[in-house]
Amino acid sequence: MKTTQEYLNAAKKTLGIESDYALAKWLGVTKQAASNWRTGKNIIDDYTAAKIADTLNLDPLEVIAVANMERAKEDEKREYWRTIFRRCAAACVVFFLSIPTPYAVDGNSFEFNELYIMRN
Repeated sequence: MKTTQEYLNAAKKTLGIESDYALAKWLGVTKQAASNWRTGKNIIDDYTAAKIADTLNLDPLEVIAVANMERAKEDEKREYWRTIFRRCAAACVVFFLSIPTPYAVDGNSFEFNELYIMRN
């Protein structure tokens, strides 16, 4: 399971950003907020988690669940958010396994013209 630190690093890489200061600026937060995330003093809020998820083309609930799991003080709450994360991860696996390969069974190639994403 990823951590919020890993999501922050992935967002920096995706955006081509080198420093936490530049990431904080892009997220619209102070340098101190980003510093507090790195030291573990604070955990990203749900809005920031969703914004990072959008940047990484992930389900926002996945990153929100991880942030809330890290923030939770009680085992029961932490386990609840872990369950939410696992549901998101399972949904992603099912989705990607259901995408057909770029070639038909007979070897003739075909193109994808549309992609439908369904959520329940």
